[in-house]
Amino acid sequence: MTISTTTHVSMQEIKRNITSFNPPISLDVDYLYRLANVAKRPNDLMRLVRFAMFLNHSALQQFIWALLKDEQKMLKFVTLPASGSHHHAYPGGLLEHSLDVALLSYQWLRDMPEVSINEQELTLCAALLHDFGKVITMTVEQGYTPMGYAVQHDELTIASLEPYFSELARNWPEGASALAYMLTWHHRKGHAKYATALIVKSADQVSAAINRRNAAFANKPDHYYYQKLPNEGCLLRVG
Repeated sequence: MTISTTTHVSMQEIKRNITSFNPPISLDVDYLYRLANVAKRPNDLMRLVRFAMFLNHSALQQFIWALLKDEQKMLKFVTLPASGSHHHAYPGGLLEHSLDVALLSYQWLRDMPEVSINEQELTLCAALLHDFGKVITMTVEQGYTPMGYAVQHDELTIASLEPYFSELARNWPEGASALAYMLTWHHRKGHAKYATALIVKSADQVSAAINRRNAAFANKPDHYYYQKLPNEGCLLRVG
């Protein structure tokens, strides 16, 4: 099974697809349909559900499905921007970016048979949830909450996943420890103890950079190779 890329589908097709899912725990189809209605990119919700179906480890699957059932968190995850102005800075950008990072990570991992299936799935979950702290720090208006002004989103990632992360830690302590590390590791902390943490960080940077380039060159002729950015130098591409 693969993690599919974005396509545009009608709301009727979304509801039909949701009805066809057979998740391992009870999920209210009407609830998922409500999320699809408020999502700025409705098909991204379908990608999110397919991601959860992709997982095999029971504890990790239970963790992700429990998170998906949290309406308050999910309403933010599907509507918030990923940043105020840097990348994916529009409603729905957070989920779009998170899924893109998961997809990029998957494309790397599928060519790494030496990485166990368990570590691959943990890496994919870290990729999907690496910015989840922004459900605490961001607003739909591309601004910041009072907490967001005081604390960086990556310092709140684990807290934003509670109480489900604690349940994962009880059900699979080793997996929860690895996921916590991948979610919180940064280059400034030195070498990555889990090599796959580098995949998450690299995929994050690539997704952000491509989105910024797409925005900078939007509506520009193909022969344009240079675009100046306000106070940030320039972006280049090869035509």
